[in-house]
Amino acid sequence: MAEDSSLLPLFELLTNDGFRPRWLDEGPLIFSAFQTEFLLAHDALDPNFLVVRMWHDLEGLNLEQAARAANIVNGEVKVAKANLEDGQLALSAEFLYGEVGDILHSVTRAARALDHALHVFHRAFRTTPTTVGQATA
Repeated sequence: MAEDSSLLPLFELLTNDGFRPRWLDEGPLIFSAFQTEFLLAHDALDPNFLVVRMWHDLEGLNLEQAARAANIVNGEVKVAKANLEDGQLALSAEFLYGEVGDILHSVTRAARALDHALHVFHRAFRTTPTTVGQATA
């Protein structure tokens, strides 16, 4: 386990609030919320800049349709960014924070935004045609 010492205060806050954080070998944190695991990392050059990410497997889904649904997420959801990476939907939220006490609030809001973005993706995927001019079943 290669802990990122700059994230140690956040690790402790997440632990105290029941988010069950753990370290990845590469240094970022994984924490659980909304029955989902999220990755939390920061920019090494700017430790006050954090990113929360999650991934959703798209195996068996039409990737063209998934890309259109991800674009809908980007247009409708504040804070969250959606894109496809290696057959998965990658959702991320980036933010700056000032004080350590602000981190937990920002992280939980980012996780909530990503959870909402995943729901928007699923709704958009169900209602997006598989090909242009063709409706889904």
